[in-house]
Amino acid sequence: MDQLRQHIHAIEAGSVKCIVGPEFDDVRRKIEEAFTAGEPAVLIRRLSEVPPAAELIDDLISRLADAALGLWPAWYPHADGSLVPDPTPDSPYLRRQLRRLLAGLPRLSVNWALRAIAAASSGRSPGLPQFTREVQLQQLGLAVSGVGLRIVIVLDAREQSDAGLENLVHAAEWLARQGEMAVALMIPAELADRSALERVMFGAVALSQPDGHTDWREVDEANGHPSRALPSHPAEANDVWLWPVLGRPHPNSPGELKLAQALMADAELSALFRFNQRVETVHKSHPIVDLLWEDGRVVVEIDGRTHWQPDQYAADRHRDFQLLVTGYLVLRLPHDEVMRDTEHAVEKIRNVVEYRRGTQQTMERRP
Repeated sequence: MDQLRQHIHAIEAGSVKCIVGPEFDDVRRKIEEAFTAGEPAVLIRRLSEVPPAAELIDDLISRLADAALGLWPAWYPHADGSLVPDPTPDSPYLRRQLRRLLAGLPRLSVNWALRAIAAASSGRSPGLPQFTREVQLQQLGLAVSGVGLRIVIVLDAREQSDAGLENLVHAAEWLARQGEMAVALMIPAELADRSALERVMFGAVALSQPDGHTDWREVDEANGHPSRALPSHPAEANDVWLWPVLGRPHPNSPGELKLAQALMADAELSALFRFNQRVETVHKSHPIVDLLWEDGRVVVEIDGRTHWQPDQYAADRHRDFQLLVTGYLVLRLPHDEVMRDTEHAVEKIRNVVEYRRGTQQTMERRP
């Protein structure tokens, strides 16, 4: 089940590895299922067509900046909100706090951080064009994940020009080298033998997902690359995904962001729920749930279209079972419903809270 994660985890910082077969939704789901605490975060980018290398690099830096803005002020490990007060570029307080962080983040640029924090605090992008691409890539990666960042580029088009594939290789090698990051390229089987990819195909791994199975299977390249059918469901609106996000609404989930705004305006519910929290089940699994009321042991999940897939549906039900026997009540809200009628979604959450409080009171009254 975690073969894909293991292959991504094995990529060394500063290098590129090709993995043949997986598609964007598969990659996202497997990384979410198998991710463990303390691992570097993963930024997944889906491409249908490869732009020039410089444009692809700028695109990924821009996506990182968007993610960092969405996560603010949850930047860097152990900052504990200390970066929020007086976040101006000439703040002596902020400069002292950043220097304190240098002990655990020796690659942190205080000069960049001062300006990026000032921008994010005022709602502006922390992508700062006055700094070089190299500095922006490295520093945004630290802001998003202090323990490191891996980049996964998923090419989902089965026809690409040699020029496009060469651009992909050049961009991936630059990102790995300049960002000191591990970069994985997910390539359709139909492109695996193209000469334009030869430089990054050494040690490539081929994976497939046979019909009726949920586990990944490693495929001997000598036997050829298996083809895979396109998903029958509509693609997600997002072509980028960051994992994990803890303590904040996910910056790539419009549903979480919209629901967060509605809950913040609700005097009762805003005090109860926190976004993207890790919980431990009696089965020793540690899922990250979208929304958690810890005291009431209520979990709210916002399900996008990837949750329609049979494998994901089955995985969701198994996770619900683990949460149920651990004492959690799970409410699943379709992402489309949250976007279309946020007020109704909030009322469903309120009803579950009222139900939970009623059952807790009943249990307390029992002799």
